[in-house]
Amino acid sequence: MRKLQISLLVAISLFFFIKPCLLLSQKDKIVVIEGSSQIPFPDYKSRVEVEKQAEQMAIIDALENTFGRAIFSGNHTYIYNLTTHDSVETRDAFSMIGDSFVKGEWLQTLNKECQEIPGTTRMENGKEEKIKDLRCTVKIKARELNEPPVEFKTEVLSLPDKYYVSTDFKNNDQFWLYFTSPISGYVTVYQTDEGFAYRLLPFTGMEKFESGIPVQADSAYIFFSAQPKYVLYLYGQAFKQKEYIFKTNQEYEQNRLFVIMTQNPLNKPYLKPNVNPDILTPNEINKGYDIPNGLTISEFMRWLSKNRFTRNDMQVKMIDVSIRKY
Repeated sequence: MRKLQISLLVAISLFFFIKPCLLLSQKDKIVVIEGSSQIPFPDYKSRVEVEKQAEQMAIIDALENTFGRAIFSGNHTYIYNLTTHDSVETRDAFSMIGDSFVKGEWLQTLNKECQEIPGTTRMENGKEEKIKDLRCTVKIKARELNEPPVEFKTEVLSLPDKYYVSTDFKNNDQFWLYFTSPISGYVTVYQTDEGFAYRLLPFTGMEKFESGIPVQADSAYIFFSAQPKYVLYLYGQAFKQKEYIFKTNQEYEQNRLFVIMTQNPLNKPYLKPNVNPDILTPNEINKGYDIPNGLTISEFMRWLSKNRFTRNDMQVKMIDVSIRKY
């Protein structure tokens, strides 16, 4: 089995799923909202890493200010209005972003601006040391949640075992993906780098399942392993899985995996073979390495946003992975 070698870029965890409908209710109305955050920017962290954290917190800020924050007390759930400071008991749905429960769903980031600013001062070895901060503002499209999202679980692994969860890798490290869901559906996985998105699942050549890999409720899956025990049996046909490794020529970069689950088949975007031929060296090609079909990052984000705007049976979880050269 050939390993697929790809140069990935960014990643964090997020999102959602429900039943399709042609007309959205008033609660499903899409709105444009803004939020901001400011977090420390220590020297030992990269700009990419801190900026992603600040962006996530700014999105949470926008959702909380617009739709409210969830407060759990015993058997009761309350919406806390950050403007009026009132709390109202509710039975509505919430989504979890980071460690926060919010009554809204992020759909698309329209604009993001981040800048370094002077932060706090601390004493280090008897000397004053200035700590810089990173301030981030975002404008996003979002909607209020009307139904509770299905809590599917997925993790990036450093070994083909669900207990070996990791988001830190080195160049040429192999990785796997754990997935399980309380309901049946279809799973698709994409990876993005600075300019392109690559479809990791379904695997290239699985034309019959191009709308997603069927998964059964309450079953656990390990994806991206060629071991015989992880062969995919789909409608009576066996599929040996392909394997992937992380690849980078930079000292440090982040990659993002998009794990997409739908209750019904998902129409894929137009995919091109060898969308980024510069990833592989001639020597690697001679050894049998290849890359999955893909598209530009802008084409992928337009496809993803369009689907999230028009269907309610779709959830997306984003996983950011750090890759170091050494």
